[in-house]
Amino acid sequence: MVYHLLSWPATLYGSCRLHGAHLIALFCIMFQGYAGAADDIKSRLLAALESDNNIQAGDGSGYCTVSNGTSNVRIDFQFRFRGEKFFGELNTKENKTASKESLYSRLQYVSDGTAVFATLFSKDINPGGCETWVFDPKMNISSLVSGLVFNPATPLENVDYADALRRHDVHYEELPDAKCRGTYSLSSKTDGVLVADPKRGFHITAFETRRKDGGETTGRDTFEWSMFNGTWFPQKLVKEVVKGGHVERKSEVVYTSVNIGEQSGEGDYSLGALAICPNSRIVDRRPGAKERFFQFREQPVQANSLRAAVQDFESRDNALDDAWARHAPRRWLWLLIVNVAAIILIACVIMYQRRQRAK
Repeated sequence: MVYHLLSWPATLYGSCRLHGAHLIALFCIMFQGYAGAADDIKSRLLAALESDNNIQAGDGSGYCTVSNGTSNVRIDFQFRFRGEKFFGELNTKENKTASKESLYSRLQYVSDGTAVFATLFSKDINPGGCETWVFDPKMNISSLVSGLVFNPATPLENVDYADALRRHDVHYEELPDAKCRGTYSLSSKTDGVLVADPKRGFHITAFETRRKDGGETTGRDTFEWSMFNGTWFPQKLVKEVVKGGHVERKSEVVYTSVNIGEQSGEGDYSLGALAICPNSRIVDRRPGAKERFFQFREQPVQANSLRAAVQDFESRDNALDDAWARHAPRRWLWLLIVNVAAIILIACVIMYQRRQRAK
């Protein structure tokens, strides 16, 4: 009896220690299981995004719609891409707007990876009804169309969240409908929430921005994936700006025809792909550009890239400036003679009028 009484504390201690060890082991197993599941979700998400990078060429057509409550615009487009090169043409088919905002009737743009040339067509542009702008290759060309947020010619870049998944600490979880959700901090006030669907090749089908204080949704992107030539492709992309639970602005891109594969995307990715108006203005909008404005007279002669085409325009304008400088003294002399002759003529007229009054 004494033995049992004396051994009870030790027995209790050993039992508690044993149960504690079991609890710790169970917690470790659960944590490892969660970490393993999270790592599996992340790896499958990145694998889906990497598979998109294997699509090196494509072409097709579709339409865009932009609406914000006071306007509704429909734009038809054609596109093609091969690697980092892309070409797109947008034509405004329907424009119901209550604002006085100018909308380009047509937009063409091309990139070979060194620069982007975009020709904008409008009856309000002089001379010729169009002008061409130059951008860095990473510039989002969709910003040229008010309200449009996706570039139709680069469909896969519109759904590329790989950088965000690698840079942020993402909390992954499985949803009851077999989909997976990832949540991460975008800023001190906003979270980013994405959803991936295993039935769609584990591609991201939705992305939302939510306020941390209350979880109110401020923006929503949805992506509908379809199979083209045995490859998953984002057939429909929708972006909504939400305020107070209501959609304030909506931009949509729908691909109605898509070709994917080595035989697709064939075409011109040089300046010759654009219908540039004769004598129209070229505006270099790249940061740090030496010259901002050029006049289009003819296609560059020896430009093997779009960046070289800008240099060709720059050298031609400089050559014209040098020619003007060489003949400047002669021009100034003629201007001086004309001005003096005009002054003498005016003086003669005034003197003649005074004599007539004196009579």
